[in-house]
Amino acid sequence: RAHALDSRTSIDLAEYLGDYPNADVGAADIHTTQMYRGRRVRAHNQRPLPRRVVLDQNLARLVGYYISEGSSQGTNRWGNPTGSNFAFHRDEREYIDDVEHLIETCFHLPCTERDGNGKCRLVINNSGPLQSVLAKWCGQGAAHKHLPDWASASLDIKRALLCGMFRGDGSIVGGHAGVPAIIK
Repeated sequence: RAHALDSRTSIDLAEYLGDYPNADVGAADIHTTQMYRGRRVRAHNQRPLPRRVVLDQNLARLVGYYISEGSSQGTNRWGNPTGSNFAFHRDEREYIDDVEHLIETCFHLPCTERDGNGKCRLVINNSGPLQSVLAKWCGQGAAHKHLPDWASASLDIKRALLCGMFRGDGSIVGGHAGVPAIIK
C-alpha cells in the first residue's frame, strides 16, 4: 500500500493491528486486552499505544534502529508478539539512550535495559502491539527486514531512517548502502 505522506503526516496504527487479536482500538489509544473469567478486559500491565503517531524524523530514526538492531522477543502462548529488543555494544551509550528516548517520545512507552551476551546491552520494550507494528512496517528477522512503505515520504524522513540504520549495522559496500541480511 502506497502512502502519499510528508513530514507532518501522522500514521494510524490501527491500520497495522487489524489482525492483532488482543487490540482494543479506541479513538485516541490502542489498549491490549486479555481474557479474564471468560470475558475480554484491558490488560492492567500494558500501557496503551497512541492511535496515531507523527511521521517525523524521530519515528524514522527509531525505525532505522529497528531495521539494523531490533528484534522480536518472541511470542506468547497465543502467538502474539511480546515485545522488542534493540541490541547494542555496551559502549554505544548514545545510541542506547537515543532508542529509549525515541520509544518514549513516539509511542509514550517505557523501556528497560539489561546486559546481553558478551559486551551486548539490550534495550527492551514489552509492548506486543508495538512489535507487531514494527514487524508489519519492516519485517522480522535479519533475512526478512525491509524499508517501510512510508520510507520515501520526504528527504528528511529518508535521512533520519538511514541515520538509525547506520548507527546500527548499516554500511556502504561498493557504493551501495545497506544492512547485512544475516549477521553471524
